[in-house]
Amino acid sequence: MSESEQAEDVEYTPLTEEEFKENLKQLFEAMNALAPTRNYVSQMIQLLPQERRQMRHAYPDLFEQMETQQFLNDSFGLKINEEEVSTSHRGTANEIEDIVNDIMEFFDDDDHRQTLEEYLDEEVPNPRKEWLDHRVKMAVSEPNYGEEISTVFDTMLKYGDQQNGYRLEIDRVDELSEIAQGRLLEIKRFLVSELEICRDRNERFEFTSEIMNYPDIIDQNL
Repeated sequence: MSESEQAEDVEYTPLTEEEFKENLKQLFEAMNALAPTRNYVSQMIQLLPQERRQMRHAYPDLFEQMETQQFLNDSFGLKINEEEVSTSHRGTANEIEDIVNDIMEFFDDDDHRQTLEEYLDEEVPNPRKEWLDHRVKMAVSEPNYGEEISTVFDTMLKYGDQQNGYRLEIDRVDELSEIAQGRLLEIKRFLVSELEICRDRNERFEFTSEIMNYPDIIDQNL
């Protein structure tokens, strides 16, 4: 049988444009359902690596039961030791992380998303921006540091070097905010290591390039 004869035997289900649009919307909804602001598993993975004590506090049912930890370590692809929880280079968790990152990259292009919105006549979410906004909200609402973090962010926006992530020396933040330097170092570690909002710069605060792609997120959460 020739290729042309085989092609003629293929039966295609009729699809109207409205049905195509509806299925496209459903596809995008399914993709966005994997975003860390909409799925707790992908959120947990995106927040790694974290100190083990922090993970036990945040997810006690997962990290205090040996059987569950064994599954997470052996089958799910997490690396769990006495100090830290992270993803292994080969494993389910790492593959999920890659998929979620690809989805956030797909929707992060403003022109691409605008073209889709015009065709579908509805808003298409930007999961990367949503995730950044969520992390900033986590920072300013954190029970131990939240109020002081809001002060630090406000001080950076007012007096920091905008061209370099609103960079501002810790000494200067101390002077302007009256937050003790030791406390500022604790806040900086939290913003760098746990939420990845700031870059790891010696003796200074500086927003990451990812945050600087959407600087309005900071101002909107103050």
